Amino acid sequence: MSRWMILGGAALVVAGVASSWRSEAQPAATATAMAAVESAECEAANAPGRTAGRAPRGDAETRRAAQRALGFLSESVSTWQQQHQCFGCHVQAVSLEGLSVGRAHGYDVSRGTFSTVLEGLLDSPGGARTTEGLSYHGSQLIHPSNAFGGAALATYDALVNDRLSADLLKVASRLEELQENDGSIGGNYVNPPVAVGTIQSTTQAVQAWRQAYARSADDRWLRPIRRAEDYLSGQVSALTDSSDVQQIDYAVLGLLAAGARPEEARLQRLARRLRTLQQPDGSFGSPLLTGQALYVLRRLGASEGDRAVRNGTRWLVGAQEPNGGWGAGGAARGTATWGVLGLVSLDVTSIDVSGLRDGQHLGAATRLEAHASDNEGSAITRTEIYVDDVRVASRCGERVALRLDPAALEPGRHIVRAVATNARGRSGTTLVELYAGDHYLTEPGSRWDGGATVFGVRDVAPESLRHRVELQVLPEEGEGGPIATVTRPGTQGALELRVSETTAGQPLPRGRYRAKLIFRDARGNARQEVELPFVHDTPDAQHARYGQVAGQLNLGSGVAQNAEVELVDGEGNVVQRTTSTSSGRYRFRNVDQGRYQVRVRRRGVQRSEAQATVEAAPAAEAAADFAL
Repeated sequence: MSRWMILGGAALVVAGVASSWRSEAQPAATATAMAAVESAECEAANAPGRTAGRAPRGDAETRRAAQRALGFLSESVSTWQQQHQCFGCHVQAVSLEGLSVGRAHGYDVSRGTFSTVLEGLLDSPGGARTTEGLSYHGSQLIHPSNAFGGAALATYDALVNDRLSADLLKVASRLEELQENDGSIGGNYVNPPVAVGTIQSTTQAVQAWRQAYARSADDRWLRPIRRAEDYLSGQVSALTDSSDVQQIDYAVLGLLAAGARPEEARLQRLARRLRTLQQPDGSFGSPLLTGQALYVLRRLGASEGDRAVRNGTRWLVGAQEPNGGWGAGGAARGTATWGVLGLVSLDVTSIDVSGLRDGQHLGAATRLEAHASDNEGSAITRTEIYVDDVRVASRCGERVALRLDPAALEPGRHIVRAVATNARGRSGTTLVELYAGDHYLTEPGSRWDGGATVFGVRDVAPESLRHRVELQVLPEEGEGGPIATVTRPGTQGALELRVSETTAGQPLPRGRYRAKLIFRDARGNARQEVELPFVHDTPDAQHARYGQVAGQLNLGSGVAQNAEVELVDGEGNVVQRTTSTSSGRYRFRNVDQGRYQVRVRRRGVQRSEAQATVEAAPAAEAAADFAL
């Protein structure tokens, strides 16, 4: 499971059912029309009797072991910081990651512990807010200090709160400056078992850039992500024959952070290789390696019932020392962090989702079922399914099912979220992403680069689908033909197309244009078209001439991701469209001066549309926030 939410498509057309669980054979809901259902009214006191004998066994022992590990980590990092009074490159960073994931999964982590770790990461010598920024004693280990720190700030920003967003964006910018021509973050700092080199640093940078994009909705972060993904993809071939668990783990985490889905062939190959490296006793060679591998397998979609996860968890819990850690010495916090991450990935509840694979292109109707178990010694009272934040099915007990029909889905990316609540009122979540219809190109963006405009996109087409990606540069207005055309063979992963000349071989004049990205199958048929406006000019010129419109979308107590946002001019014309990020942010770039309406559309909820008026001005950002 993962709490790293990925922005998605529009809406599910399905009728859910809100009622009590009445029989073992539950009929699936039928895809008919868009319908949000009420949450089933379930009595916690009756839940154990209703689910007795049929609910899968939870794992309260692992939850207790994870809580002990968090206690060890909290005490250990506080002691180290008092002794050394500096930013320890990985000490506070990896500790903050472990504590943040623990907090997100319902474990007890005190505010005092967070404050201590953040003080060391931000304000101690070498901290992010010091004059030199993240470093070791001011001038050393710049690459790993920023990579470790960036990943930690990204995890905190995504899972705890956004009060350190400015620090995250600052470190993300530093990492962009440190990126090599091949897309990697070098520095060649190797200090095992915690610091293991370039693949690790590159992955950590991608994690920082990904959350910087989610928090800002600025597509400037997509280009360093794509370049890093190219580098990591280039390592896959060698890693599928490697016995280095950590390099495989970090390559997987980096590709996932870049936007790859577990369904993709690259990740499938790495996952198969990782599983072959598990030893007969369930370990992967050490507590650190075992915790890390468990975390990675869960990020790849393996449930608690998966044999490798079950055996690895049993070994890790058995190897835990009475103080909650897995050893002392300089690597104690890094080992404890990965032990924590391997264990705290066990949420308050565990949910197996069958009938749908993460990253799947849904080609035929399928029965989707969520089956939950409780990990706190309680019982499951209610299980629900949401699609793009719309509750479409809700039942009392540990199971819920519905029928997903691709004909009832708009083409695009969709997020399916299964939520199970136990008798104590605490919930766990599992996420699955799917693609419906002809949707193969995602996250389009553009950026000026040395006299050219570089267009980037992620290609998520199945590996078996032969295709090419075509870029057409069109006039800003009118029906004229392409001014420039670029074509590249399609392949899973990051893809860039560079434009600097017209079809006649002349330099492309600076100014505003429309770009059309076209996905063409082997026969040349256009299966998907993505249009985006862009300005062919330097960033400084764009900033001086145009404005930006940005804002935050909230939905209840959370954020509204995947919402459709439109920028509408005074004549009612939609001049730009976008969708909100996983942090509920949206942004329109290169907006002409004037008055506009920002319109937010959400399907399947009571309030389906909201709008606000903004005044755009050059070299300024106009804000329009919404509570939906």
